[in-house]
Amino acid sequence: MINWAEINRDEILIRLSNKEGRREPSDKLRSQIEKMIRVAIPHLEEHRAYNLFDRSDLPDKSYFASATKIGMSICSIGSALPKLTENYLNEGKLSDGVILDAIGSVAADHLADIVNEEINREAEDIGLVASMRYSPGYCDMGIEDQKIIFDRVDNVGVTLSPSSMMNPVKSVSFAINLGDKFVNRCKTCEKRDNCPDRR
Repeated sequence: MINWAEINRDEILIRLSNKEGRREPSDKLRSQIEKMIRVAIPHLEEHRAYNLFDRSDLPDKSYFASATKIGMSICSIGSALPKLTENYLNEGKLSDGVILDAIGSVAADHLADIVNEEINREAEDIGLVASMRYSPGYCDMGIEDQKIIFDRVDNVGVTLSPSSMMNPVKSVSFAINLGDKFVNRCKTCEKRDNCPDRR
């Protein structure tokens, strides 16, 4: 069971800075974030699944090239918090609604981090090294390749639109390459400074 109170406040602030401009957060904003975390927690759900696959059983894709096995996962915090966020915004509570939206994004990533660690431990148990995770839309994996993950990972209540967008919106799908060595493709990626997930 996840302790949602532990979600990263700095990550929430980073999400908000993209909307408010980069500046030192005020004590008032920090207090508002704490209040909205308490509001959000009862509406956060935990839906997650992952599976490991042999490289030979997957489509011939460049982003799988260095892998012996590939871990794939779908994670979601459910629809309750996005619905609450929408209600706040529709009622004109814009500041609280924007903060709830950021909390939802960070919570979904927090859940993905936990699953990521589970896959890493399983990889270590079988003598493989795990890459950083990557998602459709990043690292040469096209958004249309969502289907590769969704066709193989257990259903956790997340659906895909015709344009491969996930519903509920605060969901994360990802893959992790498992092999003899770690490959950090961020070092060679041409996106350089215009990728928010660059590591």
